[in-house]
Amino acid sequence: MKTASSIVDELRIGVPMSDEQDAQIMYEQWLKHDQWAARENALPLVVGCEPGNWRAYVDAQNLQASEETLWHILANDLGIEPNDSISINTLVEWTRSQSITMHPSFLRIYEFVRKVLLASSPPQPKAEDFGEPADNHSAHEREIVVGAALSLLSKMPAECRDENGFADGAAIVALINKTAARWFPTSAPAMSEQEMIDLIDKWLE
Repeated sequence: MKTASSIVDELRIGVPMSDEQDAQIMYEQWLKHDQWAARENALPLVVGCEPGNWRAYVDAQNLQASEETLWHILANDLGIEPNDSISINTLVEWTRSQSITMHPSFLRIYEFVRKVLLASSPPQPKAEDFGEPADNHSAHEREIVVGAALSLLSKMPAECRDENGFADGAAIVALINKTAARWFPTSAPAMSEQEMIDLIDKWLE
């Protein structure tokens, strides 16, 4: 009986796994969501294919049987239906249990975002200690900052580094501010420049 891992390898026959830039852009977009539609989105993203192109790709490569088999393994293991949604963390745990290696671009972004967004926040001082409301920046804004940093590191690596060639939070935040209309089109971020630098630097160490 074929394993899920071997079926994923079959399904990747026509996927350009070496195309890091396109894959990074794709996963940057999809990792903005907490959950993916199980069969429509999760399955192709495990393989490394843009969900919008998935059906055409499967048909063109005559991989319908492999897609069907992989779906049944996933559905049976997790007890889900095609239209159900699945959390990204649950999907990652499943791929690891099945010895499926996700695309390097996915793993790099997922681990970075997971550390930033899911790590326990340090204890916050009480608002009354300062005589004003505590400022808790939303996970969404933190996600935008992280996504912007990843995008700029990929597309403008030289401008994101210091004089020694290391990725530098201050340089990245300067670029984020320079292109702020792209990341914050409706209003300025609540986070200060130093808070964004600290957020990025923490996970560049």
